[in-house]
Amino acid sequence: MKEVEELVSLLDQQIELLQRKSALMQGMSDSVRRGEMGELRDLVQAELSLEATASNLEHRTGLARKKLGRILGQDAGGLTLGRLVERLDGPMRIALSDRRERLVVLVERLRREANTAAMLVRQAIALNEQVLSAVSGRDQCGRTYSPDGAVKHVDGASTFRETV
Repeated sequence: MKEVEELVSLLDQQIELLQRKSALMQGMSDSVRRGEMGELRDLVQAELSLEATASNLEHRTGLARKKLGRILGQDAGGLTLGRLVERLDGPMRIALSDRRERLVVLVERLRREANTAAMLVRQAIALNEQVLSAVSGRDQCGRTYSPDGAVKHVDGASTFRETV
């Protein structure tokens, strides 16, 4: 069936796109670990440019799924890939089932990689804020310690000496 072949082709394109996104997420995590913010910025831009392609591909896949739903006499809204696999037989069933399984695995892997990248970015931001606070004295501004160890707040205090 030509429509199933078209859907399989679109799913192959989605698989390729998800693999590219996965590689970008891994690259982003590596960039954060190495502190390569320029490289991270480039990877984020590359990922954003993939979003237009992903949106277009998602739209085309939805249209192909609706078309198949009409042919099979089923509401396209309820026609998931799993249900479609159940309605087919032979080589098309095997091909569609394979693509569905690959997509499920890739989406889960991408979700984990995105969570890892987000966690690393949050940690890098927190570390940068701590460093900036320590260097600028914001974390100590207005606080000194008395001889007994109690914190005293002093207006206009600074970590740096203002006179030489």
